[in-house]
Amino acid sequence: MRRGGVIETLRQLTKAMSKLKMLNDPLPLAILDQSNEKKIITRVAHDWNEVDVRCISEILQSFEVDSCKIICSIETIDTDWSWFYFGCKRHNLRLTKIGRKSTGKMIQSEKPQFYCEMCRGACSTIEPK
Repeated sequence: MRRGGVIETLRQLTKAMSKLKMLNDPLPLAILDQSNEKKIITRVAHDWNEVDVRCISEILQSFEVDSCKIICSIETIDTDWSWFYFGCKRHNLRLTKIGRKSTGKMIQSEKPQFYCEMCRGACSTIEPK
């Protein structure tokens, strides 16, 4: 056996031993497969009426991979600024919207103001990001 073949065999053996150690560990951090092989992933069609409903706390405490349903309620949908945010052109940072001072008058043409942490005040160079 050539030297290169022995070294490759030792690498494979070390890798297999590491995986075996990790599988026997009661609290493994993660099991990673670093192979670059293309794997066929099959999707399993579930009848979602037969799958159990679980709480998020139950899922956090589970040790096995399983299918389940989580039922939730949507409280509000933020439609105010959509998927973008406003940022300072000078510092390239996210801006915080400043509330208007209550004067009792509602002025339609008044522009919203934004605060920049770096400018330490109302920002005048605003762009959507």
